[in-house]
Amino acid sequence: MKNTRAICVLFLLLLTSVAMHAQKAKDIRIETADEVEEGDGATVRRLIPRRGMPSYDPYVLFDDFSITPPSGFPDHFHSGFEVITYVVKGQLQHKDSKGNQVVLGAGDVQCFTTGSGVVHSEMPQGTEQVRGFQIWINLPKEFKTMSPGYQSIKSEEIPSTKINEQVTLKTIVAQGETVRTKAEIFIQEIQIKSGGKYKLVLPKGYNGFVYVSSGLANIESKNQPLGTAVFFTSQDLEVQATQDVVLLLVSGLPLGEPIHRKGSIVK
Repeated sequence: MKNTRAICVLFLLLLTSVAMHAQKAKDIRIETADEVEEGDGATVRRLIPRRGMPSYDPYVLFDDFSITPPSGFPDHFHSGFEVITYVVKGQLQHKDSKGNQVVLGAGDVQCFTTGSGVVHSEMPQGTEQVRGFQIWINLPKEFKTMSPGYQSIKSEEIPSTKINEQVTLKTIVAQGETVRTKAEIFIQEIQIKSGGKYKLVLPKGYNGFVYVSSGLANIESKNQPLGTAVFFTSQDLEVQATQDVVLLLVSGLPLGEPIHRKGSIVK
């Protein structure tokens, strides 16, 4: 009788372990960005929105863009969200109908609050190809009709932390630091030298993903190349650099509000 009871307990423990593992596995989602044409001759790797993922609260759009002059993003209208532009290579000029005109260089970041609506353009400067990231964040409903705003931060003003000889962190957006956004979001660039390891941890309650910007990283026991993203929620993710790798960790506290997007307008 005791043996039977012990076997039953072991069986229940096994089932619980399997169920917990299955639940954890469900929280991981691996996606590959689609390559699409955007603007005037620009090419983007688009992670959000795409088939099966129209948005990722509070994120509305995530583009890894490349622009070869004279291509770019000429005048167009936006409203109802905030835009983060992070330049990795080259120079990009921002102009808008509120009189802001700024040239972003490699490592610079801007936050553009579209609010009630504004026209802007982003065009390369000089002859060098420009590469960077554009990320749209949904505005909480009480800010949808606010006056547009603009912030720009130079590379040298962005906090960078050397964790060890193999891992360096650059905090692009965080509450109370660098760029300020209405939604609670956290964006960090992580550079890991070949063979290095790092554990990705999200703030409590945040959703997020890690995007491979360059190189090759082993995540979830599989090599993830440029253009791949691993979405996760509460659990930590272990990352090992198969070769020198640059990752973008993008996360945020969900607003829990509907996202109604029509082109460049989010209501």
